[in-house]
Amino acid sequence: MKKSIKSYLVFTSLSYRIWGLVIVPLLLAGVTVFGVCVVKLRGAQLYMIASYVLVFEILSDYWLFGGICEKQTREMEYLKTSLRGIGMLKRGLIIDLLRRAVYLLLFSIFCFAGSGQMESFIMGAELYLVILIGLNISRYLTIIQQQLLVSMLAIFPMSLLGLLEGCLEDNFIRSTYMIGMELTILYIVAVVVSIITVQHAMSRVKGSYYEKGTE
Repeated sequence: MKKSIKSYLVFTSLSYRIWGLVIVPLLLAGVTVFGVCVVKLRGAQLYMIASYVLVFEILSDYWLFGGICEKQTREMEYLKTSLRGIGMLKRGLIIDLLRRAVYLLLFSIFCFAGSGQMESFIMGAELYLVILIGLNISRYLTIIQQQLLVSMLAIFPMSLLGLLEGCLEDNFIRSTYMIGMELTILYIVAVVVSIITVQHAMSRVKGSYYEKGTE
């Protein structure tokens, strides 16, 4: 694990570590606590806060792995100077997704602590999946304005999930067992999509790494 974390830190600048890993997440945590404890946001209303987290997680990837799936990019050119470069990248990608998963789990816990609703964890899992989809798209882009657009468009499916959650709240009473089943399915899907995300990025980078490219 220590080796994997070191590999991840290779791809992070000091400013990213300060702002992307500490300051902005703390600000979002503050907004979340304020929303659930003071404003008393509940259920589908929590998806509004989730949208801020969504935009941040996708956009901030620009300063981490932005453009690595674009075969013409030279963002990862320096990996060719090391025989261990590809392995280092894979470990970095995995730790990055683990970091996002942990942050979103904490986000769900904050929402649950303030609202008392188990559905907060469903929202967190859905948020993670939408972020993964956004990352798989944004990593083909090398211009920050394009990544900003992707992050903003990602709010749309998240909003639809919020509307769906609102409909379920109004028309159904879900037991703890049902919520647990939903979470189990979502977590399994999240693991599968995470593996696909890492493998997809690796296949794109390897094409460039070995000067073969991909069509």
